[in-house]
Amino acid sequence: MTLALHRPVATATSRAVAALDDGRLPVRLLGLWLALLLLIPDRFTLPKGANVAVRPHHAVLAVLLVVLFRRFAQGEPVRFGRSVVVLALPAVAALSLLRNLGNLGAAETAAGMRAFGEVTTLALVVLLTVATAPNRRQRRSLVGLVVALLLVGSFLGFWEAATGTQALDGLDRAIPVLGVETFSATGARAANPFVGGNVPFQQRLGMNRVAGASRHAIEFSVVMCFGVILAVALAVGANRLGRRAAFLAAAASMAVALPLALARTGVVGAVVASVVAIAVARRKLRTAALIGIAAGVLIAGALSFQPKATDGLVHMFVTSREDTSVQARTSDYREIDRAVGTDPWIGRGIGQWETYRTPFDRQLLFDNQYLLSAEETGLFGVLALVAIFITAISAAVRWTRVAGPERPLAVAVLGAVVAFVVVSAMFDSLYFSQAASLFMFFFGLSCVAVLEAGADA
Repeated sequence: MTLALHRPVATATSRAVAALDDGRLPVRLLGLWLALLLLIPDRFTLPKGANVAVRPHHAVLAVLLVVLFRRFAQGEPVRFGRSVVVLALPAVAALSLLRNLGNLGAAETAAGMRAFGEVTTLALVVLLTVATAPNRRQRRSLVGLVVALLLVGSFLGFWEAATGTQALDGLDRAIPVLGVETFSATGARAANPFVGGNVPFQQRLGMNRVAGASRHAIEFSVVMCFGVILAVALAVGANRLGRRAAFLAAAASMAVALPLALARTGVVGAVVASVVAIAVARRKLRTAALIGIAAGVLIAGALSFQPKATDGLVHMFVTSREDTSVQARTSDYREIDRAVGTDPWIGRGIGQWETYRTPFDRQLLFDNQYLLSAEETGLFGVLALVAIFITAISAAVRWTRVAGPERPLAVAVLGAVVAFVVVSAMFDSLYFSQAASLFMFFFGLSCVAVLEAGADA
């Protein structure tokens, strides 16, 4: 009976895909995925009440997978090149989970399965981007879409800063199919549950930390960093004054929004990305001037729009050694040996970071993806992560060498990739899907451009 039902559904789905696929459907789906990823915070899930950590953008990736698999089944060749290294991430995650399965309860196993699903999704982002193979014009359009979506996020950040209310509060009530995530990583109900989509502002130095359309203020600062460097690149590559002015205005908006998160992470990322872009760019003077303009707007705009936030951010950098948040994180580093568990090669299991307690019954907060990978997936996990990071940087560097007219874009992507690698030492980057998925998307775009140029060894 079940098989009899599945056949007509599969047939209908195949016919619908065939009718819609005019050759540009995968790129359109990739754009829709970006829109859902960057406009709907991760705390909102599908379907309502299920609490299974499926986000709206996951559904679009599933459809894209079906479309591309159908093309592959029809004999259309797919080249992945070095992007296949990303499969090490779910492979190591599965190994760590299976090896520790006997020590996990039902809630911990469910948390591990959710975390495995998240890293598998990140791997799919790279592979599906490569399989979609957007051409040069489509790559520019997709990056332009990312800038536009992040610009919307910056406006939401301004709204939060000006009104003191969550910009997307109650989104689950406006969109009936959306639910709200209420579990912690161990499967128990969160101590501060996201009831009805209402998320209290995090505060630092007595000020609200804005998050816009992101899950957390730190993630907001990182994606704003990406947006600034990409918008500047599109401005450098623009051949019309109007477009250049529009992209510079977008960069300025995101630059002003960035410090409102009161997070060092995004500021460090922006500095790293800017240094890389200026060092690699051929038009060093123009790139440096445009980045300098963005930085000047950041300072001037932040001082006028939210002077307290700017003072707070400066205070955090000046007094970082005495900052309690920094001390709390770095003091946990000494616990890594015990946190890894009995097998340092595979760790205590993917998704199990909340299960370890110190001898004083305190939960660890590394805010460092490298240490978190060591805790959850052991040395194999760290090696897999580093291999992915090195391959992503290598692909972006290769793209800058073969980019031709799109070199400014390639340089910006290289800056964003390097920035993500650096700031992964400042927050658990793979657990924030907007930042991590954008990194994987940039990785995929770099691989596509290199494969297109025939430069992949």
